[in-house]
Amino acid sequence: MVSCIVLAAGSSSRFGSPKPLTLIRSRPLIALLLEQLLKTQLGEIVVVLGADADAIMPCVTANPRVHCVFNDNHKRGQTSSFKKGLECISPAAQAAMLLPADVPFVKPETVDKIIETFLKNPFAILIPTCGGRSGHPSVFSKKLFPEFASLADEAPLSTIQHIHASEILKLPVCDESVTLSFNTPEELRMITQILKTDHTIGL
Repeated sequence: MVSCIVLAAGSSSRFGSPKPLTLIRSRPLIALLLEQLLKTQLGEIVVVLGADADAIMPCVTANPRVHCVFNDNHKRGQTSSFKKGLECISPAAQAAMLLPADVPFVKPETVDKIIETFLKNPFAILIPTCGGRSGHPSVFSKKLFPEFASLADEAPLSTIQHIHASEILKLPVCDESVTLSFNTPEELRMITQILKTDHTIGL
């Protein structure tokens, strides 16, 4: 089983309002993201909340496969939120998929391809790529969980990737969404313009 940790704890300071609550066709982005993830083979989805948690929580899809956790240390950055998610995933999880909430348009079939490829290969880390660019969601083997737990909250998540560079499988996918994230309203508008002809993501 692969569990997914959705990082939705950031302050969205550059965006000006909570990114998970951004409306896409009158629906909160977090709801759209979870709807897509629930179409996949993921065993569970752990949504890590922090800033604006009270506002975001009601928009999180009610489903037995979806769980919310609160990261008291969310101001310390993504690493602290991923570590919190790892604390809360099922002991049965063979790996953890990392997906920031600001990479919301990855197709379900892409997620399934990532899961299937990871489970068939002995690599510690899988990173999807498109057009030669690395993207999200990455997958990390259970054997790396203790290393993440000992990582300082302020340290970048890429620290573990650098340590295990020889154990990374880069998987080319035909889904530009894996490389499309946003921090400002202008960047989100650019993404929606790029993807507006793709009806599978509801834009």
